[in-house]
Amino acid sequence: MHGLVLDALNRPVSSAIVTLTNLQTKAQEAAITDEHGAFAFHDLQPRVSYQLAAQWQGHRRPARTDSQYSTADDVSLDLKIPEK
Repeated sequence: MHGLVLDALNRPVSSAIVTLTNLQTKAQEAAITDEHGAFAFHDLQPRVSYQLAAQWQGHRRPARTDSQYSTADDVSLDLKIPEK
């Protein structure tokens, strides 16, 4: 799974923390976005739902859960961090 974290004006956000939670085991992984706002998680378990959340400088993107993770080989998902 990979994607971008964007601010309210659709600009890439570097150094945002993206958290991925396996909803079956509750195990979590974290990634930090690069200078282009990009993040990636590898070796996800098939047929398992995941929850994705992002935060940056006190701004938080509400968690997103999507069943498409369980069927797609590679999922691209962008997250937008709203203003406070």
